[in-house]
Amino acid sequence: MKKRTLIAIMGIWVAIIPSLGLPNQWKQWVIVISGLAITVIALKKKYVIIQEPSVDNQDGVENTEKLHG
Repeated sequence: MKKRTLIAIMGIWVAIIPSLGLPNQWKQWVIVISGLAITVIALKKKYVIIQEPSVDNQDGVENTEKLHG
């Protein structure tokens, strides 16, 4: 599932929590936990490091590999 879709679903979830009929203390905890989950999802990033082109192989062709981490 894409990050955008997950954040949208969590946003809808937070919007309908008040109408679920939960006790106030439960409702507060569910909203806090949902908000934290949205924050973690939004801040989670994929880092891509691109190496400088190098000519270290034997045939003289540039090496332009991408490292994902």
